[in-house]
Amino acid sequence: MIDDDLKKLLINIENLLMPNGQVIISVPIEIGIPAMLKNLYRFFKNKNHGNLTFKNYIKTIFGFTVPRDTNQKLSNVNYIYSHIGFDHRKLELLLNNYFRIQHKFYSPIIFLDQY
Repeated sequence: MIDDDLKKLLINIENLLMPNGQVIISVPIEIGIPAMLKNLYRFFKNKNHGNLTFKNYIKTIFGFTVPRDTNQKLSNVNYIYSHIGFDHRKLELLLNNYFRIQHKFYSPIIFLDQY
């Protein structure tokens, strides 16, 4: 399962990190206004884009959970090819179990940065 692989990865990062070390994790923003714009572009550019249905499009705008295909593999590791439905808020909750988040940046829109 993808969650198990993610937890193993975070444990590996935690074990490899030096005391007082820092790690930078970059993730896509796939909810709210960014999702609205990205998915609108995806829809018109590639109408066969995974689970991008009108219903899922609306759900991503309002931050609701969108089912994701977790039965895919990349080099024998569970992998999800599409960002559609990714909720960075859930990952942040998981990251808090392993690391102390010092900063969050919403680049490239600087005025949205949170400290």
